[in-house]
Amino acid sequence: MTATLLNLGSLWRFAASGWLYALWFVPMLLLVFVIAAALSRRDLHRFVEPDLGQRMGARGGGLAGVIRATLLLGAAVLLILGVVRPQSDPQVQPIEHSGRDVCVVLDVSRSMLADDVAPNRLERAKMWIGDALGVAGADQLALVAFAGSSTVLCPPTRDHDYFRLTLREAGPHSVVRGGTMIGDALRHVAHEVFHIGSGGSDADDGVEPRFRDVILITDGEDHGSFPVEAAAVLGQAGIRLIILGIGTESGSPIRIPVDGGGWEYVKDRSGERVITRLDSQTLAEMAVATPGGKYFPVADGTIRFDAIYRELIRESEQNAPELVERLAYTERFQIFLLAALVVLLFEPLVMMRRGIR
Repeated sequence: MTATLLNLGSLWRFAASGWLYALWFVPMLLLVFVIAAALSRRDLHRFVEPDLGQRMGARGGGLAGVIRATLLLGAAVLLILGVVRPQSDPQVQPIEHSGRDVCVVLDVSRSMLADDVAPNRLERAKMWIGDALGVAGADQLALVAFAGSSTVLCPPTRDHDYFRLTLREAGPHSVVRGGTMIGDALRHVAHEVFHIGSGGSDADDGVEPRFRDVILITDGEDHGSFPVEAAAVLGQAGIRLIILGIGTESGSPIRIPVDGGGWEYVKDRSGERVITRLDSQTLAEMAVATPGGKYFPVADGTIRFDAIYRELIRESEQNAPELVERLAYTERFQIFLLAALVVLLFEPLVMMRRGIR
């Protein structure tokens, strides 16, 4: 691996490459200069005698104007190149990772679209998870979305930017079947993410289950998937379950967007609006079934989940440090910003020199 990384040699890269689109500003700025010069010449010929106009043009326009425009355009290019953070000379650096393995299990069923929590339950849950990412450190994160079926949207990774991207895209469309099968989702986590045998034995990938956590965010309305029993399987393996219950126990109707704009309420076969309610009792029983499990009945309130994540996960016992290699690049943006500053300082001297002559 080291040899492969070193073969990259002195390659350059841009750490903030999205700002390269700002280069489209340069031809627009050139067009502004051309139009301004044309308007200036028109006004000069309209209000000034020809002989005087020629002398004024010689002092402020012509070659000097071209040079000034070129300098300003060059400074703009240099500034943009500085903003995109050019980097070079990659060096292989060994670093130690020590964290926990955390799987976030997110309910994306239509009941999570209820708006008893603004803007709705699902979007509020995503906000909480996003807050926790800021304190996740070197934890390895996975994301599982579930409704009537479950799917791994993000396998275990320390690339938290990728995790955030998959979290942003999660929704009812992420799964193939509607409903809410919490127990099936936890069994899916046990088998597909943590590789735990059906009997609740230790994971077969060499990582101790006591360094693992499952964060479940749901309204708790289950459709007969035996969630407490599924939580017990995780508990037997030593995996902790941290649950956030969202939504009100009094219930709320479910609004979904419709084609062409607007909203409509989900109705049952008899035409009555479907009311979704938080099932705190089941969720509390699930948390108790795991060692150190916690249940937070957030209901329609709010919660500092980043603080909870830090206290329960980051300050808990961590995996043994793992030595990995990464490429560290040398920042080169200073060169371009300094060059842009020099060009901007030199540009006024062009007119001053023309004026002295």
